[in-house]
Amino acid sequence: MNLRRIGLGVVLAATMAASTFAPVVFSVLATDLRSEFSVARWQIGALVTVVTAVGAALSPISGSIIDRFAPRHTTAATAVIAGSGFVAMGLAPGYAWLAAASVLCGIAQASSNPATNRLIMSQAEAGRRGFLTGIKQGGVQAGNFLGGILLPIGAAAAFGWRGTMFLAASVPVIA
Repeated sequence: MNLRRIGLGVVLAATMAASTFAPVVFSVLATDLRSEFSVARWQIGALVTVVTAVGAALSPISGSIIDRFAPRHTTAATAVIAGSGFVAMGLAPGYAWLAAASVLCGIAQASSNPATNRLIMSQAEAGRRGFLTGIKQGGVQAGNFLGGILLPIGAAAAFGWRGTMFLAASVPVIA
C-alpha cells in the first residue's frame, strides 16, 4: 500500500469521525456543559437531537449538492464545517450558541457520506474502493471510541472542556 492510499484512508476516516463526533461530545461532556450553562439533562439531549435532525433533513439533498463540486473540495468543506462546529462549541457563551454549533455539526453529518464516497470514486480504481470504504466507515467508530476515552481525560485533566473542543477541531482541519 502506498503513502497516497494511506493518506486518503486517513483523510476519509478523519472526515467521517469528525462529522459524526458531536453526539459523543455532548454525551461525554454533559456534566461539564450542564454545569457551565446551567441547563437540564434534556437540554443536552436536545443538542444531540438538533445534530441528528439537521443531518437527517439535509441528507436527501446533500448528495445532489455535492455532485456539483469537486470531490476533494466537498470532503475538505465537510471537514472544515465539522471543525467549525467544534470551534463554535469551544467559544460558546451560552446554550443558544451550542445549539447553533449543533446545526453546523448536523450539516457536516449530512454531507460526510456523499462527499467521502465521491472522493473514493475519484481516487481509487474499481477493486480497491471497498477497502477504502471500510476504512472510511471505521472512522465513525474510531471517533466514538477515541472520544469516549480522550474527551473526559482532556476535559478533566489538561485543557478544560473548551480547550478540548479546540483540540478536537484540529483533527478534521489538519486532515
